[in-house]
Amino acid sequence: MTTNDSSDLAMPTPTLDVFATGPVFVDAIFANVPRMPSLGTEVFSGDFELSLGGIANVAVQASRLGLHTAVAGASGGGILGQWVRREMAVEGVNCTWLASLNDWSQPVTASIAGNGDRAMVTHFDTRTSPPRLTSLPPARMYFEHIHHDGPIPLTDELAPLGARVVYDTSWDAEEIWDLGRLRVLSRAELFVPNEYEAMAFTRAATAIGAAKALTDLVPVAVVKCGPRGAVVAAEGEIIYEAAPFDAGPVLDTTGAGDVFVGALMAARLAELPLPEQVDFAVLCSGLAVTGLGGASAAPSWPRVGDAVAALNGATAERFGFVHQLREHLDSSPTPSTQEVPFHG
Repeated sequence: MTTNDSSDLAMPTPTLDVFATGPVFVDAIFANVPRMPSLGTEVFSGDFELSLGGIANVAVQASRLGLHTAVAGASGGGILGQWVRREMAVEGVNCTWLASLNDWSQPVTASIAGNGDRAMVTHFDTRTSPPRLTSLPPARMYFEHIHHDGPIPLTDELAPLGARVVYDTSWDAEEIWDLGRLRVLSRAELFVPNEYEAMAFTRAATAIGAAKALTDLVPVAVVKCGPRGAVVAAEGEIIYEAAPFDAGPVLDTTGAGDVFVGALMAARLAELPLPEQVDFAVLCSGLAVTGLGGASAAPSWPRVGDAVAALNGATAERFGFVHQLREHLDSSPTPSTQEVPFHG
């Protein structure tokens, strides 16, 4: 896909609300683990969940909020690959652009959760690379992870055409955190790393300092701070600090950052003020961590509505916009379901 002369091109009418590209994982969640196992020992978990993971966390959260969502990537052969596609279909996520690779092992993460955090072991088959898309369908908003050892994100080529692109970053296994990998952010609308990633890229000592520094590269930086909420920066200044949402005891944080992104995109497409967009993302991710798995625990509207209805005082006022947000998303025109690839 090339965009040599963007002046003659424009984004076609969207066929989707959200198009997310990246790896899809199967997450095996072990929760209520009394301690991390050491070599040669075994521990037993109090809870277990098999959940969609990776880019599916973003897509499922967006879909549960009523957005027409699709993913691009790959599923492996065998039982796990079949399970991924079945679960995606149940969640209403369009898998037209999800390649099925019979000779490729489905990516899997085992997450061990305890004491409000988790440790993970991941298998990702590097013997065969999933096919890279040569075209993208027209969508109202795109999401992609920036990979430290991969090619320039495909969605970067859509930005000159006026596409709305949101980026997060994948984990840097080498922990080099090369700031040069973020050069694509100049064409993005938002960058949504977690605080560790933001501080690692910028070498800042705090999430606030990192968020400010990132605005040299992207118009708006939203740094996810887990149990401390999020900070938002634009033009080198902090413009909002979102307090966390306490929905109850934290059971598992796996995929919560992706749930945050899916909810943020939904609120952003509804054109809410930026502080309310981030508050809604904090709300949904706060609900998700009380369950197991990112996609499995991503809240749907009934759960969001029940949570907001139970609030009072200043917290109820803070989230007073949620009812109007749901009405807006429910009344938004449905994008065409015609699956027409967009060639840049």
